[in-house]
Amino acid sequence: MHIRSQAHTVKDKPESGPSNALQIGLREGLQQWRRAAHAGSELSEPVDPQRDHVCGDPASPVVVVEYGSYGSGGGSKEDLAFRATLREWLGEGRICLAFRHFPLIDSHPSAWLAALAVEAAGSQESFWEMHDALIKALTQPWANEIDRHEIVAIARRLELDVDRLEHDMERSAAAERIFRDFNSGVRSGVNGAPTFYVQGVRQDIDEPDELHARLESALAGDLASLWPPSH
Repeated sequence: MHIRSQAHTVKDKPESGPSNALQIGLREGLQQWRRAAHAGSELSEPVDPQRDHVCGDPASPVVVVEYGSYGSGGGSKEDLAFRATLREWLGEGRICLAFRHFPLIDSHPSAWLAALAVEAAGSQESFWEMHDALIKALTQPWANEIDRHEIVAIARRLELDVDRLEHDMERSAAAERIFRDFNSGVRSGVNGAPTFYVQGVRQDIDEPDELHARLESALAGDLASLWPPSH
């Protein structure tokens, strides 16, 4: 999977329930975002461990923020290898990773449902477990859009309270969190999903290897390599 995701248009029916209005607002926001020029390249909101979904120590030498969308065909072997490297660096305390939602629901209709599931799993202290499970499911050769049946199956494998998960998916708090992340991404100049920021600077790259190299540079103290050439 290339780091920048290409846009397609899929006509689908929004999810019902309390989050419906926010999902409609997200669709309108995506239309405006796709028409706009994304001139900004710096993170509009610094990572806040009290607000963000953070993995690793926020005091780590390098902080990475991913704006992501759960869509079919969500990764390649190169992308999965890069994410495995991120996990190694997290375990070594070299980086901190924060994930923010940027669901491209006009490209992947179930991205909203998947984001709700991850947020609901977070209420059971299993945000990253559900996040990783969804990415793994979406990178299988036979992967299709995530549906409720698969979400429930994953939740059972993770030994979550399924009834509570489904209840929390319908709560407005989960939808509001996703919408807030999306808006912060628009303000930060997100140009696709996933979009990565390293030390607060957007990384415009096409392949995971490029991001890997820039992270290595940042860890070596070469922060100039993170900025676009025109900066």
